Formats: sequence, structure tokens, C-alpha cells
Amino acid sequence: MTDRGRVVADGSASSIRASLSGRTVSCLISPADAQAVAALPVVRSCVVRGDRHHFDATDSDALPRHLVTRN
Repeated sequence: MTDRGRVVADGSASSIRASLSGRTVSCLISPADAQAVAALPVVRSCVVRGDRHHFDATDSDALPRHLVTRN
């Protein structure tokens, strides 16, 4: 896939869709804990809005599982 002559995505249609899919998981969490969660492989990015951290995750089932079971 190109945008104005620049390659922005490469692969089959299903692999491009898979790379773009994901869900946002938000929670009230300390900044230190949020840093650890943001380092997880399933987290693409983290944005803070007010008191909540919003994590863009590739697996929106695994991330809440991790949040609930973390020490």
C-alpha cells in the first residue's frame, strides 16, 4: 500500500488488517506501573487522559488478564 508514492504498508491484505487491528484498554494505574505495562509486547502505545492510561493493545484479552493478575 502506498500513500503519495511512499510505502506505508507491505504484505497481504489480511496481514495489513491484522497489524492495524487492536483495542484500547484503559485503567487507573500508577505512572510506574503504566511504564511496566507499556513495555509488554502486546502494547503498541500508551496515552494518558486525565487520571486514566489508555493502552493500544494488539491483544485486548491478554492485557486485562495481565492487569488483573500482576503483583
